[in-house]
Amino acid sequence: MGVVPPSMKYNAVSVKEYQRLHKESVENFESFWASQALQLKWERAWSAAFSGSRWFVGGALDPYYNLVGKHLSTTLRDKPAVVVEWEDGSAEAVTYEDLHEASGRAARALREVGVGAGDWVAVIAPQSVEATVAILGALRAGAAVETIFTGFGWWEVMRRLKRRRPKAVVAFSELTRRGKRVDLLLPLSKALERLDYEPEVFVVGGSSRWRGFEELIKGPSVKESWIFSSESPLVGFHAGYEDDFRLVTHRAGGYLVQALAVTRWVGLRARDTVFCTVSLGWITGVSHCLIGALMLGSTIVFYNGAPDYPHWGRWLEIMDYYAVTVFLTTSTALRLLKGNVRAAGYELDALKAIVVTGEPLEAPLWQWAYEELGSGSSPMVESVPGRTGRIPVINTYVQTELGTFVSGNLVNSAFAPLLPGSAGLPLLGFYLDVVDGEGRPLRGEPGRLIVRTPWPALPAEVEWKGYYDTGDLAVMDREGYLSVLGRRDGVIKTSGYRISPGAIEAALEESGAAKRAVAFGVPDATRFEAVVVAAEGEPEHIRRAVRELVGPIAEPSLVIVEELRGEKRWLRQGLRERVARGR
Repeated sequence: MGVVPPSMKYNAVSVKEYQRLHKESVENFESFWASQALQLKWERAWSAAFSGSRWFVGGALDPYYNLVGKHLSTTLRDKPAVVVEWEDGSAEAVTYEDLHEASGRAARALREVGVGAGDWVAVIAPQSVEATVAILGALRAGAAVETIFTGFGWWEVMRRLKRRRPKAVVAFSELTRRGKRVDLLLPLSKALERLDYEPEVFVVGGSSRWRGFEELIKGPSVKESWIFSSESPLVGFHAGYEDDFRLVTHRAGGYLVQALAVTRWVGLRARDTVFCTVSLGWITGVSHCLIGALMLGSTIVFYNGAPDYPHWGRWLEIMDYYAVTVFLTTSTALRLLKGNVRAAGYELDALKAIVVTGEPLEAPLWQWAYEELGSGSSPMVESVPGRTGRIPVINTYVQTELGTFVSGNLVNSAFAPLLPGSAGLPLLGFYLDVVDGEGRPLRGEPGRLIVRTPWPALPAEVEWKGYYDTGDLAVMDREGYLSVLGRRDGVIKTSGYRISPGAIEAALEESGAAKRAVAFGVPDATRFEAVVVAAEGEPEHIRRAVRELVGPIAEPSLVIVEELRGEKRWLRQGLRERVARGR
């Protein structure tokens, strides 16, 4: 039976009513998304909403204006746009006007080093004011942006730079985690030494080798910003596949339309403050925690530090202090919090929604978040503080290629009942289906999760051929509620990250760390999946090599030492079954 939290009581619709609205949106998907596109300011109208594999064909818009520029003539001009808390307790905040000035100076500096339309800028930075300014400055200069997770090792950073060939790179010199310094320049140096060209590099925190970030934000500011064709690249990522990480490029028009609409639907408005724990190196961090939130005029709160430092209540302390209204996090993060925090003693009454992504959110964990984090101290109708939930805990399904959440519940629209343990219903405009091997719909049993109609953030690398296979295994019940079970292939899903086993194997083999290697994932109670590597070599050497080359997120929890013969696909399957049997 579905749950309608007391806060959603007057915004709720029945599943049947939601199904009617959803059916209308996907049967007329072109007109539906065209109506959503009218929420943006266009410099040139499109000639066709969708044609071939392209959205808003012939249209043009100014991404920067739609993110920040439009707020400067409103009362939001002086509102905090980004607030950053650091592990040591220091904090900084910038307003929308501050972002406008700093990004204008960054755009000028980027143009002076040759960055312009059609170029790429790579941002290797944590959640920060500097990362936000760099991204906005690149867009104002006419460049597209790829954000790179700071937790990647030098091998993966190098390969991303090789593929995307950014004209400029903005990076941090170091981070602090649990009070310890983490050097970010060493992996960057190793990556850059192996490129066949030299991008301009700007470093936050100082460097004797490269320009300081201060050079990016000093001097005069440009007054204008670049007009993008709707079909121009805007943001890019690398998504994990079984063989390797692959490029994913989202085009300007469709991506911005989708990011604005979905971020608004799931809970954000101008009066909201969102606390986001998802890194800017991943799709959710960029689409919802930054771009969508800025377009809506929300205040974004970032924390750079571990969830347990200096104590396990640090995240709740931040939500209390800044009166956060939307908490956006991952299932793995909630699993870590569950056994270590109590909401008692923290004022969380400002919260109106908890949005969860990354991997499945099991029903018991949903129940804990609903009752522990979502109860608050002030009662609502039908709620008892500390005993029952009062606000929605929304699990969502997202994929890098899809660009935004595509399932969940709509806090700021037609709110259908929550089903604990599921990823909710397909959002308006997204035609999700679960099918068998012949493409026939399945209900109540596992099958292939596909998308039957094109979505506005359709990547440039995807040619629309009537449907899109997500690669995930899922169950859809007769009412349409979706439960995503994991990958159908060998891709590893750990702590909300999608890791390519082929990339781990290639890093070990091509670097000489192992003659042959096989990587795969096994179920893990906290991280959803843990990484396992089989290779010929000393286990600690293999573990250190993976950590250095690919990154700490891919560090294997188990290394199996043995001689490997045969096709890797079958080796992965056989070894996975063997580990599951405890051998």
